[in-house]
Amino acid sequence: MRFNKEPKSENFIYGFHAVEAVLRYSPHRAKKLVVARKQDAPALLSLAQSAGVAFEHMERDLLEKRFKVGSLAQGVVLLVSPFTYTPLEELLNLELKRLLLLDTWQDAVNLGRAARAALCFGASALVICKDRSATITAASEKAAAGALSRLPVAQVTNLSMAMRAIKERDFFIYGADERGPVAIKDCDFASKVAIVIGQEGGGLRELTKKNCDMLVSIPMAAPDICLNAADTALLFLYELNSRNK
Repeated sequence: MRFNKEPKSENFIYGFHAVEAVLRYSPHRAKKLVVARKQDAPALLSLAQSAGVAFEHMERDLLEKRFKVGSLAQGVVLLVSPFTYTPLEELLNLELKRLLLLDTWQDAVNLGRAARAALCFGASALVICKDRSATITAASEKAAAGALSRLPVAQVTNLSMAMRAIKERDFFIYGADERGPVAIKDCDFASKVAIVIGQEGGGLRELTKKNCDMLVSIPMAAPDICLNAADTALLFLYELNSRNK
């Protein structure tokens, strides 16, 4: 079982958009900017200077070997403090309208892709599981292309209890399920929506399904092929966003 965890000896993120987002939206996390060539990242250098973040030049080969991220770094690495999760109660006090819940996702890259889709299509926050699940890593932040610096994320020990707390705030919870009785095109979404997506392969856990208000399916031309979890999240969020313009 793979959880995409990076070495814990040094916290960092990589890739232009992920680094830019932290410097712009979460500069308190930034410790030192490392770039392969100054002329490749003038905007990042300006943001780092404005935030009082130290800068270091490092040859590209050395940068890629030290951080073990290869060309995916795009010659840019930012040393950071660990990602800070938002307590669920604090998140719910923000009076949000759309939440995306991830039921025991085990791939950190997919988590990042889901965060990117959430920001693109109007979800206001993520809720992820603490146990047997991927956490937010440098790979997540790279895949999110900056979205994780702009979305609050709650990490919960018991998703079912969290879902009940979410319902108490008048959210209607829709679960993505391939055998769901309601097709997404026929779904009449409520004004306050929480969408919960299960992990790759296994889908939603049974207890998670029981805590959903409605199970919704995505009809497909090839029913023997299942969607990637992040793609499922994207389709649900796109459909929801298209109904509320």
